[in-house]
Amino acid sequence: GHQFEWFFLLESSEVLRGTALHGSLTRAFAYAEQKGVDKLSGAVSGMLTLDGTVRDGTQRIWAQAEYLRALTLRPCSEAVLQRQLQALQQRFLHAKGWHECLDAEGKVSR
Repeated sequence: GHQFEWFFLLESSEVLRGTALHGSLTRAFAYAEQKGVDKLSGAVSGMLTLDGTVRDGTQRIWAQAEYLRALTLRPCSEAVLQRQLQALQQRFLHAKGWHECLDAEGKVSR
């Protein structure tokens, strides 16, 4: 989630436009998406190791929201954004509110 939060913040910065840091955001986003977002469920993992292996498969609602927010700034992301919105609704939201946290298997943990 943090990687997507930082992507949103840095991508939104007028000051960084045209810098090397800004130029690296597309590559960083793609890496975080490839390694940290489950291809079947769309779940954003809690933590990766430096080599991109999932260290903590916990899925918190805020991380899913940060991924959604970052997707709004990505060109041509409408289909992924729709899929992620559906995943959020199906996995985290319920009639009385939301689940804060799912474990690595997608079961409610708190």
